[in-house]
Amino acid sequence: MSIKIIKNKVYHESSGGFLFFEDPKNHELFVALLTTRDDAVMIPKGHVEKSERPIDAAYREIKEELNIKEDFSLVDKLKVDNYSFKLDDDNRDH
Repeated sequence: MSIKIIKNKVYHESSGGFLFFEDPKNHELFVALLTTRDDAVMIPKGHVEKSERPIDAAYREIKEELNIKEDFSLVDKLKVDNYSFKLDDDNRDH
């Protein structure tokens, strides 16, 4: 797992993405999102494993979190995003 602790901060490297589905009948476009325990909406994502490329982690995490067995194709890479949070039982910045 790609987690580094530097001073009083914990750095996680995660990867994920948007999965789109077009209804073949009416061509409506849908995006798969997840709802967290506190009702926040997020993309499927997770930690990059040791010696795993971020693009491979994104593909794996999307399949795992959405329970998808079929392959899907990459449309485009987006950007890197940074955010921070604190855990209930850990006062450090993550």
